[in-house]
Amino acid sequence: MTAAHDPAPGAGIPALDRLAEYLAGRFDKLYGSLRVMAVNYVALLEPRFGAAELGPFDHGDIVRMRDLSYMVLDSHPKTFGAGVVFDLDRIAASDQTIQWHVRGDDGYEPYGFVYDGDSPEFYDYIGLPWFDEPKRTGEPVLAGPYLDFLGVDEYILTASVPFEIGHRFAGTASSDIEVRTIERMFLEQARGIDADIALTNLEGRIVCTNSSRFLPGETVDESTVDLAFDLPTRSRTLRAVAAAR
Repeated sequence: MTAAHDPAPGAGIPALDRLAEYLAGRFDKLYGSLRVMAVNYVALLEPRFGAAELGPFDHGDIVRMRDLSYMVLDSHPKTFGAGVVFDLDRIAASDQTIQWHVRGDDGYEPYGFVYDGDSPEFYDYIGLPWFDEPKRTGEPVLAGPYLDFLGVDEYILTASVPFEIGHRFAGTASSDIEVRTIERMFLEQARGIDADIALTNLEGRIVCTNSSRFLPGETVDESTVDLAFDLPTRSRTLRAVAAAR
């Protein structure tokens, strides 16, 4: 390998090209489903609430929202959870802020969060990157890896797509993927690649790797590797780094 940064994926190494394209395809499809979910939320709520407070939601609303979470989980078996998280500034009933479902032992289950700001278990998500960045930028984001403490309590990545209702930010359509799931997908595709490779987030923090040269959770100095490039996703998600053995 020769030193290069931000080349075409894989810099002509076919197996690395295939890995990058495979993972990018998975992420692009997930973001497509999240956009569909967001559009359906807008169609459900905008005619009734416009730019005003959203809700309270009735049983029919909750069922439709549940079905949209199921749609994402059905379409993407590698995901752990999915749903919509509303902005606290827009929601009428705080206990309806997060419409979220996860995979359970007996199928999909609603996930309960603590909304009481005085509780030590209050889930204060407003400043978390998967919510804050889409709200500030209006762009999709892949946040993590992180331990979702007081949330789903798993080590995850979260994909989020922002949406507006009544021309005002309303929330995010989001989905969690467990890091161990990403790692399995990565290692399956990395077989046969004669190089030390790792996936990192956009800040260089290692998500998973095929080598003890890179340690998950640490940050890669890209000046020390031979290749570093973004996965070819429509919105930026992860980077790949590689070094000769």
